[in-house]
Amino acid sequence: MYPDREGPIIMSKNLLSIFIFVFVGAVIFFSIMIGKLFSEIFNNIAVGIGALLAGLGGGVAFWEWVKKNRELRKFKIIKDTYPREKIKRKDSDLGIFKLFRFGENNGKIYIYDLDSKKKHWIKNWGTYIELGYRPAKDHVPVDWKEVTDENIPDEYKSYKEGDDIVAP
Repeated sequence: MYPDREGPIIMSKNLLSIFIFVFVGAVIFFSIMIGKLFSEIFNNIAVGIGALLAGLGGGVAFWEWVKKNRELRKFKIIKDTYPREKIKRKDSDLGIFKLFRFGENNGKIYIYDLDSKKKHWIKNWGTYIELGYRPAKDHVPVDWKEVTDENIPDEYKSYKEGDDIVAP
C-alpha cells in the first residue's frame, strides 16, 4: 500500500554519484581538449559556482529586505487609516471605525471599518499599542472603554474579513 521509502533516497544518492562522476570526467576531458591544466579549469568552475551561490544569497537577503519594507509600509498605511482620533465613540456619531471585542470570537479585538464594511483582527496586544491606542496606568489602555464587549449586533454580522493586522 505504501511505496518503499528508501527507494527515492537510494535513487537520489545514485544520481548524485553519477552527476559527480560525469562532472569530473567532463572537466578532465575538456582540460585535455583545451590544453589547460585540470587545476586551472577546476578553479575557474569553482569560482563561477561560488559567484552564482553568492548571487543567490544576496538575492535572498534582498528579497527579505523588500518583504520587511512592504510590511512596514502596509502597517504605516493601516496606522494612518485608523488613528485613535477617528474611533467612533459610543456617545458620538463621528468616526470611521469601531473597536469591538465580542465573547463570540474568543476575545479577539477587531477594527470594524464603517466605510468598507470589513473587519480587521488586531492579532496581539503589542499591535494594539503600536497602532497608537494609548495605554494608561498599569497598561490598561485609555481607549479600552471604547471596545464594546457584548454580543455582535446584527448590523455588523455581515462585515467581511479583512487582512489581519500585526505589527512588524
